[in-house]
Amino acid sequence: MIANGRTISLKHKVSLKPQTEHDAFRAGERRVNAKITLAEQGIGASLARLRRELAVIRWMLIGVFAAVSIVPLVMPLVV
Repeated sequence: MIANGRTISLKHKVSLKPQTEHDAFRAGERRVNAKITLAEQGIGASLARLRRELAVIRWMLIGVFAAVSIVPLVMPLVV
C-alpha cells in the first residue's frame, strides 16, 4: 500500500482516529441520504405525471360513456 509517497507494509494495521472514522461515516451517510432524496424526488415527479395522465383518461372515459348513453336516446328522434 502507498500513502503519501511511502510504502506501508500490509502487516501494519492502519487505523484512523475515532473522529476521522466518524467524519468519514457521516460523509458517506450524507451521500447516501442525498441519493435517496433524489430518488424520492424522481418518484414523486413520476407519480405526479401519472396522476395527470390518469385524470385525462378519466375524462376521456366520461366522454365516451356520455356519448354511448346519449346515442340511444337521440336515435328515435333521428329516424
